[in-house]
Amino acid sequence: MTCFGMLINQLIQGYLADNSLSVVERAEVFDLYGSYTRTIITMFELTLGNWAPPSRMLMSRIGEWWGMIIVLYRGLFCFAIVNVTAATFITETNRAAAADDEVAMIRKERMQQQNAQK
Repeated sequence: MTCFGMLINQLIQGYLADNSLSVVERAEVFDLYGSYTRTIITMFELTLGNWAPPSRMLMSRIGEWWGMIIVLYRGLFCFAIVNVTAATFITETNRAAAADDEVAMIRKERMQQQNAQK
């Protein structure tokens, strides 16, 4: 995420430095992508689901091809990496639950054996 954010930040620096453009338009882009920390916060927004406003702003201010860059980021990072992480957590949870089931079955068998001996 940080590498992709730094790439976006560097690619828009030319737009932010262009004095022929409106200060208001450049300020809107700067609010989301003007510094490293602003870009990282925006990348977290993109990752967590609020990706339409930042991407539409880039598409309307800088160029429509920025929409494809954001879709590429969402596809690669959000779907792939986040889903792999979620799958890892689910696998570990299932493994822990299976161990709990085995312990419960062993306890139940011991109780049955103790009751049978009485």
